[in-house]
Formats: sequence, C-alpha cells, structure tokens
Amino acid sequence: MTRSDAAAPHPDAGREPGPRNEIAFGLVSAASYSWKPIARRDREG
Repeated sequence: MTRSDAAAPHPDAGREPGPRNEIAFGLVSAASYSWKPIARRDREG
C-alpha cells in the first residue's frame, strides 16, 4: 500500500463496516504507537 492509498479513504470504506476496516485501523494505530520506540532503538544502535 502506497502513502497516497493510505491517505485517501477507500471508496468502499463507508459501505463496508466489516473486520477489514477494524484490521486496517489496528495496523495504523500499532504503527503510530510503535513509531517512537522503533526510532529510539534505531538511534541507540
């Protein structure tokens, strides 16, 4: 998935309130929450 795909809402997102949206939201949340610890680890070594 490209950055533009992530920024633009999927055309079926509103019509498909299924587990796929939950999974996508979970992945985005995990990525945003784990970004700082990962960056810190990279800096430390």
